Amino acid sequence: MAVHGIANTDLVKSSKLQVMSAHYQESTVDTDVDNGRVVKLGSFISGEREIRVATPVVTATADKVYLIRTPEVMYALDQTGLENFYNVASTEIRVYPLGVDDIFETTVNNIDTTVTAAVGKYLITVDGSNKLKVASDLTGNTHFAAIIEELTTLGYNKQNAVTARVLQNA
Repeated sequence: MAVHGIANTDLVKSSKLQVMSAHYQESTVDTDVDNGRVVKLGSFISGEREIRVATPVVTATADKVYLIRTPEVMYALDQTGLENFYNVASTEIRVYPLGVDDIFETTVNNIDTTVTAAVGKYLITVDGSNKLKVASDLTGNTHFAAIIEELTTLGYNKQNAVTARVLQNA
């Protein structure tokens, strides 16, 4: 069974009015997606007043990003761990705007770890991806950046995760 991403938004300041509903799409096709991934919000779905299209970040130097964090509701008893939950294609997901000084947690399977995650390194967005990337510095001019403040674990099976504080999100 695949291990899916987990996210924690307990220290994100978004109000109920700021959290939005969306359908995740890649190349205009509804697709499964894990909690803890980042997206760009697009237009409203045709015929809907509250559900937008969420896509991978298109341009890291221009796009404001939102964190996917849908409540984990699982109906099969053999899939009760948070790492077994994912957002099924064509279902509504919750996306949280990330503001400066918001603190969030996400498992490392939601991060491109070409550079090893460590306290003091940065999480940035990447063109065409819904994963954050670890960076040693902020020379890439991305509109989103967060600093890793702690290495931690999430979920019953204690998946490796990071706690990060948002520094900027255009």
